[in-house]
Amino acid sequence: GPSSRAYVVDAVELAMKIHRTQPGGHILVFLTGQEEIESACRRLSELIRGRDEFSDPDAQACNRPENLLIVPLYGMLSGQSNAEG
Repeated sequence: GPSSRAYVVDAVELAMKIHRTQPGGHILVFLTGQEEIESACRRLSELIRGRDEFSDPDAQACNRPENLLIVPLYGMLSGQSNAEG
């Protein structure tokens, strides 16, 4: 529903903010279901492709959107798919 979408958008935006402003490392975003995970992955992919203005030319290399690796994990993925990320 709409409130679910809002929290997914907020989670994605926060993950991108952390990615842009903090030293390199891992960011885990916990969502409640497969649909939300897939929605968040699509949104992050859109941001990386530059559909939104998240590029900062002064950012360190590890903090640029193109250096973000999206790895969806959820119960319906096979163990092999989860491991491959």
